[in-house]
Amino acid sequence: NAREQFRSYPFSVVKIFDLELEDVVEVFQRINQGGKRLTRFELVAANCWSESFDLARSVKDFNERIKDRTDFGKVEPITFVQAMSLIAFGQCKTEHELKLSPTQVQMLWPRVSKEIGDTIDWTRDNYGAVRGDMIPYDSMLAVLACYFSEHGTNVPLEHKLWIDRWFWRSAFSERYSKSTNSQMANDAKAIRELVNGKLESPNYPLTIGKDDLLKMRMNQSSGAARNGVLCLLANAKPKHFVTGADIALAKDHFSDLKDPNAHHIFPKNFLRKVLKRYVEEVHLLANFCFLPADLNNKIRDRPPSEYFAEFKGEADDNPQFETALRSHLIPPGLPSPIWNNDYDEFLRQRAELIWAEI
Repeated sequence: NAREQFRSYPFSVVKIFDLELEDVVEVFQRINQGGKRLTRFELVAANCWSESFDLARSVKDFNERIKDRTDFGKVEPITFVQAMSLIAFGQCKTEHELKLSPTQVQMLWPRVSKEIGDTIDWTRDNYGAVRGDMIPYDSMLAVLACYFSEHGTNVPLEHKLWIDRWFWRSAFSERYSKSTNSQMANDAKAIRELVNGKLESPNYPLTIGKDDLLKMRMNQSSGAARNGVLCLLANAKPKHFVTGADIALAKDHFSDLKDPNAHHIFPKNFLRKVLKRYVEEVHLLANFCFLPADLNNKIRDRPPSEYFAEFKGEADDNPQFETALRSHLIPPGLPSPIWNNDYDEFLRQRAELIWAEI
Protein backbone atom coordinates (compact mmCIF):
# COMPACT_ATOMS: atom_id res chain seq x y z
CA ASN A 1 0.00 0.00 0.00
CA ALA A 2 0.98 3.68 -0.16
CA ARG A 3 2.14 3.77 3.46
CA GLU A 4 4.46 0.83 2.97
CA GLN A 5 5.91 2.37 -0.20
CA PHE A 6 6.86 5.48 1.77
CA ARG A 7 8.29 3.44 4.62
CA SER A 8 10.45 1.31 2.31
CA TYR A 9 11.52 4.08 -0.11
CA PRO A 10 15.33 4.38 -0.15
CA PHE A 11 16.53 7.89 0.74
CA SER A 12 20.13 8.95 0.24
CA VAL A 13 21.73 10.40 3.35
CA VAL A 14 25.05 12.22 3.37
CA LYS A 15 26.56 12.86 6.78
CA ILE A 16 29.03 15.74 6.99
CA PHE A 17 31.14 16.50 10.02
CA ASP A 18 33.47 19.33 11.01
CA LEU A 19 32.62 21.69 8.13
CA GLU A 20 31.53 25.30 8.13
CA LEU A 21 28.02 26.11 6.88
CA GLU A 22 29.36 27.60 3.61
CA ASP A 23 31.16 24.33 2.85
CA VAL A 24 28.05 22.30 3.59
CA VAL A 25 26.02 24.48 1.23
CA GLU A 26 28.57 23.94 -1.54
CA VAL A 27 28.32 20.17 -1.08
CA PHE A 28 24.52 20.45 -1.22
CA GLN A 29 24.74 22.42 -4.46
CA ARG A 30 26.96 19.84 -6.11
CA ILE A 31 24.85 16.87 -5.01
CA ASN A 32 21.53 18.48 -5.84
CA GLN A 33 22.56 19.35 -9.39
CA GLY A 34 22.10 15.68 -10.15
CA GLY A 35 18.46 15.89 -9.07
CA LYS A 36 16.10 18.86 -9.35
CA ARG A 37 17.74 21.58 -11.39
CA LEU A 38 18.15 24.64 -9.19
CA THR A 39 17.64 28.14 -10.48
CA ARG A 40 20.36 30.77 -10.03
CA PHE A 41 18.32 32.36 -7.29
CA GLU A 42 17.88 29.07 -5.45
CA LEU A 43 21.62 28.44 -5.62
CA VAL A 44 22.40 31.87 -4.20
CA ALA A 45 19.68 31.60 -1.56
CA ALA A 46 21.06 28.24 -0.45
CA ASN A 47 24.62 29.52 -0.49
CA CYS A 48 23.69 32.58 1.57
CA TRP A 49 21.31 30.99 4.04
CA SER A 50 22.10 31.54 7.67
CA GLU A 51 20.29 31.04 10.94
CA SER A 52 19.68 34.79 11.15
CA PHE A 53 18.61 35.48 7.54
CA ASP A 54 16.71 33.59 4.85
CA LEU A 55 16.85 35.36 1.46
CA ALA A 56 14.12 33.22 -0.12
CA ARG A 57 11.71 34.00 2.71
CA SER A 58 12.56 37.71 2.60
CA VAL A 59 11.88 37.90 -1.15
CA LYS A 60 8.58 36.09 -0.70
CA ASP A 61 7.55 38.51 2.06
CA PHE A 62 8.57 41.48 -0.12
CA ASN A 63 6.39 40.26 -3.00
CA GLU A 64 3.44 39.77 -0.69
CA ARG A 65 3.77 43.37 0.50
CA ILE A 66 4.03 44.64 -3.08
CA LYS A 67 0.93 42.65 -4.01
CA ASP A 68 -1.00 44.29 -1.17
CA ARG A 69 0.26 47.80 -1.93
CA THR A 70 0.34 47.97 -5.74
CA ASP A 71 -0.82 46.32 -8.96
CA PHE A 72 2.78 45.65 -10.00
CA GLY A 73 2.71 41.93 -9.33
CA LYS A 74 5.72 39.79 -8.55
CA VAL A 75 9.34 40.91 -8.74
CA GLU A 76 11.41 38.02 -10.04
CA PRO A 77 13.63 36.74 -7.18
CA ILE A 78 16.80 36.83 -9.28
CA THR A 79 16.34 40.62 -9.64
CA PHE A 80 17.30 41.10 -5.99
CA VAL A 81 20.41 38.96 -6.42
CA GLN A 82 21.41 40.86 -9.57
CA ALA A 83 21.05 44.18 -7.77
CA MET A 84 23.13 42.96 -4.82
CA SER A 85 25.85 41.61 -7.10
CA LEU A 86 25.98 44.82 -9.15
CA ILE A 87 26.28 46.91 -5.99
CA ALA A 88 28.86 44.63 -4.37
CA PHE A 89 31.00 43.71 -7.40
CA GLY A 90 29.85 45.80 -10.37
CA GLN A 91 29.02 42.52 -12.13
CA CYS A 92 26.11 40.07 -12.04
CA LYS A 93 27.28 36.92 -13.78
CA THR A 94 26.51 33.69 -11.92
CA GLU A 95 30.10 33.42 -10.71
CA HIS A 96 29.79 36.84 -9.06
CA GLU A 97 26.36 36.17 -7.62
CA LEU A 98 27.65 33.00 -5.97
CA LYS A 99 30.44 35.02 -4.34
CA LEU A 100 27.87 36.88 -2.26
CA SER A 101 28.40 35.83 1.34
CA PRO A 102 25.64 35.36 3.94
CA THR A 103 26.93 38.44 5.75
CA GLN A 104 26.88 40.58 2.56
CA VAL A 105 23.37 39.46 1.63
CA GLN A 106 22.01 40.15 5.09
CA MET A 107 23.63 43.59 5.15
CA LEU A 108 22.51 44.47 1.61
CA TRP A 109 18.91 43.26 1.93
CA PRO A 110 17.35 46.30 3.69
CA ARG A 111 19.03 48.63 1.21
CA VAL A 112 18.28 46.61 -1.93
CA SER A 113 14.67 45.81 -1.03
CA LYS A 114 14.02 49.53 -0.48
CA GLU A 115 15.71 50.41 -3.78
CA ILE A 116 13.69 47.83 -5.72
CA GLY A 117 10.58 49.39 -4.17
CA ASP A 118 11.80 52.85 -5.22
CA THR A 119 12.39 51.51 -8.74
CA ILE A 120 8.85 50.14 -8.96
CA ASP A 121 7.51 53.56 -7.96
CA TRP A 122 9.82 55.32 -10.44
CA THR A 123 8.87 53.17 -13.44
CA ARG A 124 5.17 53.61 -12.60
CA ASP A 125 5.36 57.38 -12.17
CA ASN A 126 7.72 58.13 -15.08
CA TYR A 127 7.07 55.39 -17.66
CA GLY A 128 3.50 54.27 -16.99
CA ALA A 129 4.58 50.75 -15.96
CA VAL A 130 1.87 50.02 -13.42
CA ARG A 131 2.46 46.28 -13.82
CA GLY A 132 5.61 44.24 -13.84
CA ASP A 133 4.73 42.59 -17.16
CA MET A 134 4.92 46.01 -18.82
CA ILE A 135 8.62 46.49 -17.98
CA PRO A 136 10.68 45.91 -21.16
CA TYR A 137 13.22 43.81 -19.22
CA ASP A 138 13.15 42.62 -15.61
CA SER A 139 16.89 43.32 -15.57
CA MET A 140 16.17 47.04 -15.79
CA LEU A 141 14.83 46.98 -12.22
CA ALA A 142 18.18 45.78 -10.88
CA VAL A 143 20.10 48.40 -12.86
CA LEU A 144 17.81 51.23 -11.75
CA ALA A 145 18.15 50.02 -8.16
CA CYS A 146 21.88 50.72 -8.53
CA TYR A 147 21.08 54.36 -9.24
CA PHE A 148 18.97 54.72 -6.11
CA SER A 149 21.69 52.91 -4.16
CA GLU A 150 24.32 55.38 -5.39
CA HIS A 151 22.28 58.57 -5.26
CA GLY A 152 18.97 58.17 -3.41
CA THR A 153 15.49 59.17 -4.54
CA ASN A 154 16.05 62.93 -4.84
CA VAL A 155 16.73 62.83 -8.59
CA PRO A 156 18.00 66.06 -10.21
CA LEU A 157 16.68 67.01 -13.64
CA GLU A 158 19.89 66.16 -15.51
CA HIS A 159 19.87 62.68 -13.99
CA LYS A 160 16.20 62.18 -14.84
CA LEU A 161 16.83 63.11 -18.47
CA TRP A 162 19.67 60.57 -18.61
CA ILE A 163 17.62 57.81 -16.95
CA ASP A 164 14.62 58.53 -19.20
CA ARG A 165 16.74 58.21 -22.30
CA TRP A 166 18.38 55.04 -20.98
CA PHE A 167 14.96 53.47 -20.31
CA TRP A 168 13.41 54.21 -23.69
CA ARG A 169 16.57 53.53 -25.68
CA SER A 170 17.09 50.22 -23.88
CA ALA A 171 13.54 49.19 -24.76
CA PHE A 172 13.59 50.17 -28.42
CA SER A 173 17.15 49.02 -29.07
CA GLU A 174 16.28 45.69 -27.36
CA ARG A 175 19.49 46.23 -25.45
CA TYR A 176 19.22 43.24 -23.12
CA SER A 177 18.20 40.71 -25.76
CA LYS A 178 21.72 39.25 -25.67
CA SER A 179 24.75 39.44 -23.38
CA THR A 180 22.35 40.56 -20.67
CA ASN A 181 24.73 40.32 -17.72
CA SER A 182 27.46 42.23 -19.53
CA GLN A 183 25.04 44.96 -20.59
CA MET A 184 23.77 45.27 -17.02
CA ALA A 185 27.33 45.65 -15.74
CA ASN A 186 28.04 48.30 -18.38
CA ASP A 187 24.90 50.21 -17.44
CA ALA A 188 25.61 49.98 -13.70
CA LYS A 189 29.05 51.43 -14.43
CA ALA A 190 27.48 54.22 -16.53
CA ILE A 191 25.14 55.02 -13.66
CA ARG A 192 28.06 55.35 -11.25
CA GLU A 193 29.71 57.69 -13.75
CA LEU A 194 26.47 59.66 -14.04
CA VAL A 195 26.35 60.12 -10.28
CA ASN A 196 29.97 61.29 -10.42
CA GLY A 197 29.11 63.97 -12.98
CA LYS A 198 29.45 62.34 -16.42
CA LEU A 199 26.27 63.30 -18.31
CA GLU A 200 26.88 61.71 -21.71
CA SER A 201 23.46 60.44 -22.83
CA PRO A 202 22.91 56.81 -23.88
CA ASN A 203 22.62 56.53 -27.64
CA TYR A 204 22.00 52.86 -28.36
CA PRO A 205 20.86 52.41 -31.99
CA LEU A 206 17.17 51.55 -32.41
CA THR A 207 16.39 48.07 -33.71
CA ILE A 208 12.77 48.77 -34.70
CA GLY A 209 11.08 51.05 -37.22
CA LYS A 210 7.56 52.08 -38.23
CA ASP A 211 7.06 48.90 -40.24
CA ASP A 212 7.88 46.83 -37.15
CA LEU A 213 5.16 48.64 -35.20
CA LEU A 214 2.63 47.44 -37.76
CA LYS A 215 3.65 43.83 -37.15
CA MET A 216 3.80 43.81 -33.34
CA ARG A 217 1.16 41.71 -31.64
CA MET A 218 -0.34 41.97 -28.19
CA ASN A 219 -0.70 38.22 -27.74
CA GLN A 220 2.96 37.38 -28.20
CA SER A 221 4.54 35.97 -25.05
CA SER A 222 6.96 38.83 -24.54
CA GLY A 223 8.88 41.58 -26.25
CA ALA A 224 10.87 44.53 -24.99
CA ALA A 225 9.80 46.83 -27.84
CA ARG A 226 6.15 45.84 -27.45
CA ASN A 227 6.33 46.57 -23.73
CA GLY A 228 8.04 49.85 -24.50
CA VAL A 229 5.06 50.86 -26.64
CA LEU A 230 2.67 49.84 -23.84
CA CYS A 231 4.61 52.08 -21.48
CA LEU A 232 4.40 54.93 -24.00
CA LEU A 233 0.63 54.51 -24.28
CA ALA A 234 0.22 54.35 -20.52
CA ASN A 235 2.57 57.27 -19.90
CA ALA A 236 0.48 59.44 -22.25
CA LYS A 237 -2.14 59.45 -19.44
CA PRO A 238 -5.01 58.00 -21.52
CA LYS A 239 -8.38 59.56 -20.79
CA HIS A 240 -11.92 58.21 -20.62
CA PHE A 241 -13.63 58.86 -23.99
CA VAL A 242 -16.83 60.07 -22.35
CA THR A 243 -15.89 61.76 -19.08
CA GLY A 244 -12.39 62.94 -20.00
CA ALA A 245 -11.06 61.67 -16.66
CA ASP A 246 -7.70 59.92 -16.50
CA ILE A 247 -8.13 56.15 -16.80
CA ALA A 248 -6.96 54.34 -13.68
CA LEU A 249 -4.53 51.82 -15.14
CA ALA A 250 -5.17 49.18 -12.51
CA LYS A 251 -6.07 45.52 -12.56
CA ASP A 252 -9.77 46.37 -12.40
CA HIS A 253 -9.51 47.88 -15.88
CA PHE A 254 -7.18 45.44 -17.63
CA SER A 255 -6.67 42.21 -15.75
CA ASP A 256 -5.01 40.54 -18.74
CA LEU A 257 -3.13 42.55 -21.36
CA LYS A 258 -3.48 39.66 -23.81
CA ASP A 259 -7.21 39.08 -23.26
CA PRO A 260 -8.57 38.37 -26.79
CA ASN A 261 -11.89 40.03 -25.97
CA ALA A 262 -10.75 43.35 -24.55
CA HIS A 263 -8.94 46.58 -25.40
CA HIS A 264 -9.42 46.43 -29.17
CA ILE A 265 -10.29 49.61 -31.06
CA PHE A 266 -11.55 47.51 -33.96
CA PRO A 267 -13.35 44.64 -32.14
CA LYS A 268 -12.56 41.03 -32.92
CA ASN A 269 -15.95 39.99 -34.29
CA PHE A 270 -16.34 43.17 -36.32
CA LEU A 271 -13.01 42.54 -38.03
CA ARG A 272 -13.70 38.86 -38.57
CA LYS A 273 -17.36 38.92 -39.62
CA VAL A 274 -17.79 42.33 -41.27
CA LEU A 275 -14.34 43.22 -42.61
CA LYS A 276 -13.48 39.54 -43.26
CA ARG A 277 -10.04 39.86 -41.70
CA TYR A 278 -7.98 37.09 -40.17
CA VAL A 279 -8.41 36.71 -36.42
CA GLU A 280 -4.65 37.19 -35.97
CA GLU A 281 -4.98 40.75 -37.25
CA VAL A 282 -7.15 41.65 -34.27
CA HIS A 283 -4.21 41.39 -31.89
CA LEU A 284 -1.94 43.85 -33.64
CA LEU A 285 -0.46 46.28 -31.14
CA ALA A 286 -1.66 49.30 -33.10
CA ASN A 287 -5.23 48.07 -32.46
CA PHE A 288 -4.70 48.06 -28.68
CA CYS A 289 -6.20 50.66 -26.38
CA PHE A 290 -6.45 50.98 -22.59
CA LEU A 291 -10.21 50.71 -22.08
CA PRO A 292 -12.01 50.71 -18.73
CA ALA A 293 -14.62 48.01 -18.24
CA ASP A 294 -17.63 50.31 -18.65
CA LEU A 295 -16.54 51.41 -22.15
CA ASN A 296 -15.46 47.93 -23.17
CA ASN A 297 -18.95 46.68 -22.34
CA LYS A 298 -20.50 49.41 -24.49
CA ILE A 299 -18.23 48.69 -27.43
CA ARG A 300 -18.64 44.92 -27.65
CA ASP A 301 -18.67 44.06 -31.40
CA ARG A 302 -19.67 47.49 -32.73
CA PRO A 303 -17.69 49.30 -35.46
CA PRO A 304 -15.52 52.23 -34.35
CA SER A 305 -17.57 54.70 -36.42
CA GLU A 306 -20.66 53.78 -34.39
CA TYR A 307 -19.38 53.66 -30.84
CA PHE A 308 -17.03 56.65 -31.22
CA ALA A 309 -19.98 58.67 -32.57
CA GLU A 310 -21.88 57.77 -29.41
CA PHE A 311 -18.94 58.80 -27.22
CA LYS A 312 -18.58 62.07 -29.14
CA GLY A 313 -22.26 62.94 -28.71
CA GLU A 314 -25.01 63.58 -31.27
CA ALA A 315 -24.27 67.30 -31.49
CA ASP A 316 -20.57 66.99 -30.77
CA ASP A 317 -21.50 67.91 -27.22
CA ASN A 318 -18.58 66.07 -25.61
CA PRO A 319 -15.78 68.67 -25.39
CA GLN A 320 -13.40 66.08 -23.95
CA PHE A 321 -13.61 63.68 -26.89
CA GLU A 322 -10.85 64.96 -29.18
CA THR A 323 -8.48 65.36 -26.24
CA ALA A 324 -9.23 61.78 -25.18
CA LEU A 325 -8.48 60.49 -28.69
CA ARG A 326 -5.11 62.25 -28.71
CA SER A 327 -4.28 60.88 -25.26
CA HIS A 328 -4.59 57.35 -26.70
CA LEU A 329 -2.54 58.29 -29.79
CA ILE A 330 -5.63 57.61 -31.92
CA PRO A 331 -5.91 59.70 -35.12
CA PRO A 332 -8.27 62.61 -34.28
CA GLY A 333 -10.47 64.84 -36.42
CA LEU A 334 -12.89 64.19 -39.28
CA PRO A 335 -10.27 62.65 -41.62
CA SER A 336 -9.56 59.93 -39.04
CA PRO A 337 -10.10 56.40 -40.41
CA ILE A 338 -12.16 55.54 -37.33
CA TRP A 339 -15.10 57.29 -39.04
CA ASN A 340 -15.13 55.07 -42.13
CA ASN A 341 -13.82 51.90 -40.44
CA ASP A 342 -10.72 51.73 -42.65
CA TYR A 343 -8.60 49.29 -40.67
CA ASP A 344 -5.44 49.38 -42.79
CA GLU A 345 -5.33 53.18 -42.86
CA PHE A 346 -6.06 53.30 -39.14
CA LEU A 347 -3.14 50.98 -38.40
CA ARG A 348 -0.85 53.05 -40.61
CA GLN A 349 -1.81 56.39 -39.04
CA ARG A 350 -1.65 55.09 -35.49
CA ALA A 351 1.77 53.54 -36.09
CA GLU A 352 2.88 56.98 -37.33
CA LEU A 353 1.67 58.61 -34.09
CA ILE A 354 3.36 55.96 -31.93
CA TRP A 355 6.57 56.26 -33.93
CA ALA A 356 6.57 60.03 -33.42
CA GLU A 357 6.53 59.43 -29.67
CA ILE A 358 9.41 56.95 -29.90
